Amino acid sequence: MPIIDVSLLEGRDPDTIRRLQAALHDATVQALGVPADTVKVIVRPVPPHLWCSGGETVTERRQRGT
Repeated sequence: MPIIDVSLLEGRDPDTIRRLQAALHDATVQALGVPADTVKVIVRPVPPHLWCSGGETVTERRQRGT
């Protein structure tokens, strides 16, 4: 049972997330040759104050304008 776990910055609209889920699901079924009902796709929206890269959160970067 493949499980695909994706973390994204929150703020994307539901249709965009649904398209991502469908594309990941279909690609996994095709690439691995597994039954469609065994593929699980989890999308985790993460608030920008909890997403950190290079020691700085996305919120902090946005406040600086970069």
